[in-house]
Amino acid sequence: MSKQIPFLLDTTSEIPKFRAETFWTKEPETIHWIDRNLSESTDIGLLIDVGANIGIYSLYAATVNNSVSVFSVEPVPDTYRELNANIELNKKTNQISTFMVALSYESGSGTLKNVDPRLGSSGAQIQIVASGDNASTKVLSGDRLLKDEWKKRDHGKKVMIKIDTDGNELDVLNGFIEAFRDGSIVTVLVETHPNNRNEIESFFRSLDFREDESYLSVEGHSNYRREAKGNGERTKVYVCPMV
Repeated sequence: MSKQIPFLLDTTSEIPKFRAETFWTKEPETIHWIDRNLSESTDIGLLIDVGANIGIYSLYAATVNNSVSVFSVEPVPDTYRELNANIELNKKTNQISTFMVALSYESGSGTLKNVDPRLGSSGAQIQIVASGDNASTKVLSGDRLLKDEWKKRDHGKKVMIKIDTDGNELDVLNGFIEAFRDGSIVTVLVETHPNNRNEIESFFRSLDFREDESYLSVEGHSNYRREAKGNGERTKVYVCPMV
């Protein structure tokens, strides 16, 4: 019998049910990352969950630490509605803010590609376009999101970011460049792919962030399961020099 998840989740659809059943085993390194950074006294005041989907990691973080703020970013309309429904189900609307936008290297508008119509699915990617009927998705840089929704609150606390956008991760990172340079961001968990892994490593190296390889020893780390299946995705954790 699997361990019960510590939050409520609408599992009436197939994929959300699967996400609930595999919560503890699918990405144990993500759970460990959240626990390590939020389960005790911390100077982290905000988790940004980029590609939040139906909200399982946003809800977990809010459960681990009920004083941390969470920004859940999800651009797919049906998934966004389910994300909000799950947050309301857990009475976490005061702690978790949701944004139906895509994050990228600049603000503007775009169109979503590869959208799977099944509730809770993944794989959608944003393509930024200047204008036109297809540019129906709002796009923000991470720096703009922070300036508009976080820094105006003058919290002065640090930020951790989880990024899983099925290939657009480097664009998301470049959109946070000001926040990286001013020291706001202390740790990032990011899914990398063969087509962006070297560039992501170079991005963090240029900021003097280092990969925290201790997470690779987490039992059941998703990298090993993916590698066994020939899947090129790899989850990496980067931390700033002071951490």
